[in-house]
Amino acid sequence: MKMNISAKQIIYLLLFYAISLFASSVDSLLSANNIKSKGEQLNFLMDFCFNNRHANPNLALEAGLKAYKIATDIGDTRAQAKSANLVSVIYRSFGNYEIAFSYNIRAAKISQANSDTITLAFAKNNLGHLYRVRGFYDKAISEAMAAYNLFNLVKNIEGIAFASINLGYIYIDIGKYSESIPYIQEAIKLRQQLGDKEAESVALFALGDANLGLKQFEKALEIYNRILESYKSESFKAISIANINAAIGKVYLHKNELFAAARYYETALSESEKLGNKKDQIGFAANLIEIYDKLGDDSKAEIYLNRILALIDGFHEWVPLSSALRVIHKHYNNKGNIDKAFYYSQVLNVIGDSITSQSKRESIESMSLVFENKRAQEEDQQIKNDKKGEIEYSWVYAVLIFFLIAVIIVLSIKIRSSKALSSL
Repeated sequence: MKMNISAKQIIYLLLFYAISLFASSVDSLLSANNIKSKGEQLNFLMDFCFNNRHANPNLALEAGLKAYKIATDIGDTRAQAKSANLVSVIYRSFGNYEIAFSYNIRAAKISQANSDTITLAFAKNNLGHLYRVRGFYDKAISEAMAAYNLFNLVKNIEGIAFASINLGYIYIDIGKYSESIPYIQEAIKLRQQLGDKEAESVALFALGDANLGLKQFEKALEIYNRILESYKSESFKAISIANINAAIGKVYLHKNELFAAARYYETALSESEKLGNKKDQIGFAANLIEIYDKLGDDSKAEIYLNRILALIDGFHEWVPLSSALRVIHKHYNNKGNIDKAFYYSQVLNVIGDSITSQSKRESIESMSLVFENKRAQEEDQQIKNDKKGEIEYSWVYAVLIFFLIAVIIVLSIKIRSSKALSSL
């Protein structure tokens, strides 16, 4: 499908994005674009939320929440479901999974009640993504596959592409790399049809990850380097240059080409510092400790170890924190520093208990949301059954009335006939 964009549309888009870069709030956006009616505000805010979810996620979230409120106030349930799903996607990107789940469930419930197949499919795909990042892979596959089938049913190309890449990444996460590739290749093909270079790069990145999992190192390198070259000219927001460099570094690490691996991880760390992404910085620094330990460069390893210790103050994402501290424990243990190795082993035990408690809590919360959704579906079905019963009862009642009328008419005719006979 070719996209023909007029000069006027290009100017409008440039103005739209220029305003979005400098706007400090959603209200200033609406004011700058002179949008007053609720319906126009709603459409503008949902478009803004979707288009800026990577470039300006905080403002995109504000737009999504305002859209949800407007849709609720004016009773536009379709827009309510769409905006709820958009808000869920952004909360998911922030790692706030509980709130993301709650908005996602709302989106699914409302769109199902409206028989809105496309929005329901997007909600299910997002739910599959949420289950994936929380490690509930069976549920992730079930929801993403349901979304994939719904999108195919209504022939929604963009939706099929979203669901395909989601399924591809789920299979990568569980180590089924060969099964992931057909879905990823489908996503690449569809993104090419849609002319969406940024989304195509996301799918290509997944293909690189799948090839890395299959130990097809040269294929993976070729793909990652192709994305890196594209990034230099197009500057994608969906994938950071830090993650592209880290992916290349990971390939070289697997190939045991340690100096090359260190070079790319150092670039990744530097780029992630610009973005202020603590989680990535901790992960990349941990990789560099392992590399310099293997190279026997204690001074460099110590630099990145101190970098991690400065970063983890106030950092509460237990899984990446645990991985980093495990590297530090290994570092001190290999160096014969028993006291520090023992200290970090104790810290790891505490974090391990926290992860177990958190996983149990999140599992319970996630399941309660599933049961809440199932209960809502059962209630909706009961309402439908009641309505069906009412219709069936009404039909029976109509037949009885018709029968009584027929009986009355027949009796009336007989009475008249008998009167006529008696008069003779």
